[in-house]
Amino acid sequence: MRSQAGATCLSESLFFHQCCSYFFLAFLAFGKAYATLSNITIDDSNSTYFTFVGSYHAVTPSAPCEGCVAQPDPAQVYDSTWHDGALRSGSFVFQGTAVYIFGIDVNNPANVSFAMSNPTVNTFHYYSGTTYGYHSLFFSATNLDSSVQHTVTWLMEQSSVGGESALFDYAIVTLDLADTSSSPGTSPSPGTSPSPALLPPPSSSAGAAAVLSKKSHTGAIIGALVGVVVGLTLIGIIIFYLRRRRSRGAAMRAIDPLHNFDRLHNPDGSDMASRDTSGIAQSPVRPFEPVRFPPPPRSTAHSEASHTTSVSPPMSSVSMTPARSESTSLKPPMDLGPQPNDPTSQRARDLEVEERLRHLEELVAASQPPSYS
Repeated sequence: MRSQAGATCLSESLFFHQCCSYFFLAFLAFGKAYATLSNITIDDSNSTYFTFVGSYHAVTPSAPCEGCVAQPDPAQVYDSTWHDGALRSGSFVFQGTAVYIFGIDVNNPANVSFAMSNPTVNTFHYYSGTTYGYHSLFFSATNLDSSVQHTVTWLMEQSSVGGESALFDYAIVTLDLADTSSSPGTSPSPGTSPSPALLPPPSSSAGAAAVLSKKSHTGAIIGALVGVVVGLTLIGIIIFYLRRRRSRGAAMRAIDPLHNFDRLHNPDGSDMASRDTSGIAQSPVRPFEPVRFPPPPRSTAHSEASHTTSVSPPMSSVSMTPARSESTSLKPPMDLGPQPNDPTSQRARDLEVEERLRHLEELVAASQPPSYS
């Protein structure tokens, strides 16, 4: 039984470690599934992704536009570059699960219409403020198929108040790195269109730079936190159950002494409970009954002695003869130890008592004192 208890404790420990291992592996798989989503920031100067149709002013720190109406703060613009155009069009090509195109809001801008195929998305952007708005979201689309290439196009139209210009700054594309890692090489082959959203970004020979930000996905963070909380809760429940089970067993052993019968051992160290008792006849326990012995028979020595004394002749008529010397010696006493179960010894003791009483009577009769006259 003790070996069975040890095996039970070992199985409980193995079960607990297996639960922890499964939770850890599930958490790693969960984190890996969400960790493959990363964001890549593409500047407007990257001509592989951005295409500006018509006359645009490509403003950079080394090539400012002194004659442009819009003069935003370059320090608040991504990479200090932007494209300024009036009543123009353009496109952005990418491959990913989501896209976000940002620009700079100016006073009295144009009404910019956006369109995307596969899936079809049509939106527009118009700013009615009077101050510059940096990192303004012009267009966005999510839950896209990352295995195909997407194209976003835009067209500037004159607003109702005569606005004609728009400033484009950068774009962010969400990539599934697991998908892109299994795709072909990032270098486009001759005669084919490039795959712009694949990592690493296109060569810098085009005069552009794509910065990999790898921002933490909000859903991944929330999912990881939920997974940790659920896993810790399950582990806590398992620990509580195991401790409660052990404490309940200890309480049962303390209340019921027979519960510990399996722990009794012989002096040689073997378990008493492990012996085969199938061949032993089980008899009911009888109550204790004391043994009652019969009382000894009453002795007639006293009655006989009194009778002998009453019939003896008067002392005056009895001749005084000296008793023989040998009659004065008493016989050694016999062992009168109690032997209640031997009737022969009881009879012998009775005869011995009678013999001694008779001898005493003879001595008394022989040594009577002289009479007083």
